[in-house]
Amino acid sequence: AMKLGNGDSIAQLLTFSPSENPDILVVTARGFGKRTNAKAYRCLSGRYATGVATIDKVKIDRNGAIVGACIVTEDDTLFLLTTK
Repeated sequence: AMKLGNGDSIAQLLTFSPSENPDILVVTARGFGKRTNAKAYRCLSGRYATGVATIDKVKIDRNGAIVGACIVTEDDTLFLLTTK
């Protein structure tokens, strides 16, 4: 179980083996991206864990909410499209 605060939501669920040591790329509604090594996300928490803050809530007005995430490696190429 995960404990969500008011206004919180889950944008993406990713599964991977910790031995792979991948990076996680998150993209926000306003086109910002953040790449973080998976080790920064704790994978063994007790019940009602609150998760890990990926994007600072203070910057949500500038960045927008997280709209997606994926596992990436150094060899990956990404192509992102918008409606604008």
